[in-house]
Amino acid sequence: MKDVSYPKLTLRFLLVLFLFVVINSAGIEASSADDIAIAWKVDKPVNVDGDLSEWDREDPLFLGRKDQVNKHAEYWDGPDDNSGNFYLMWDSDNLYLAAEIVDDVPFVRFMAYGLDSIDGMAIYLSTNPEAERGRAIYDSTDFRLLFGLDNDMLDTGIDRSNVLIKKGIDTAGVDGYENAIKGCEVAIKESELGFNLEIKIPFSSLSNDQIPVLQPEPGMEVGFNLELYDLDQACPGSVATGLVWKAGNPKLSPKDWGLLRFQARS
Repeated sequence: MKDVSYPKLTLRFLLVLFLFVVINSAGIEASSADDIAIAWKVDKPVNVDGDLSEWDREDPLFLGRKDQVNKHAEYWDGPDDNSGNFYLMWDSDNLYLAAEIVDDVPFVRFMAYGLDSIDGMAIYLSTNPEAERGRAIYDSTDFRLLFGLDNDMLDTGIDRSNVLIKKGIDTAGVDGYENAIKGCEVAIKESELGFNLEIKIPFSSLSNDQIPVLQPEPGMEVGFNLELYDLDQACPGSVATGLVWKAGNPKLSPKDWGLLRFQARS
């Protein structure tokens, strides 16, 4: 039998090709759908009233897994205690969020606590689609938006405490009792297991003469995360648990954010 040997160059080429496939396969997994939230475009403004019948609920974001608990895990008793399916839509002027929240003790508020220590939530959002992915430090166009979910005040806050160069938009309303997000609308409708939630955030409320208004278009992606807080007792010493969509500590750094992709139906 004739001995067949392959040139070293060919073997080296095959090795490089193999490594290329492996590395790129790993990259595909790293940027999987688990890190991307989808917001679907709507043809007309959403009526913010707690009724989700007009919502596209095809791509929910679920908060309610044990690995998503990032705050006082010892007090979280599972999905029946606090969890939710979240949905996102958009038009040229607004970002919309809806949720079906499960909460065994809803609408708890202790007046001495801020919006991230009562029944509430945070939306982490970049308004710059060109911002560096995986950055460790907050950019001027990074926002932590807070919402009190007590079915009474429905107050809102903007947390810019970790933004080094604020460009004229400062922290406001994080302690509650304000509506710091201008033009924002929040509605709650009680359900059998908790409540339904709707929020409208005007893109213009996250802009000024130094920070441009986000102008989304299909396929655009921006940094994004969600955090859900749950307080079960309105008394001194009680603590709120926290669930986060993309695991980590998004309050500390945008490296623990995922992406929000704006999409439109063809």
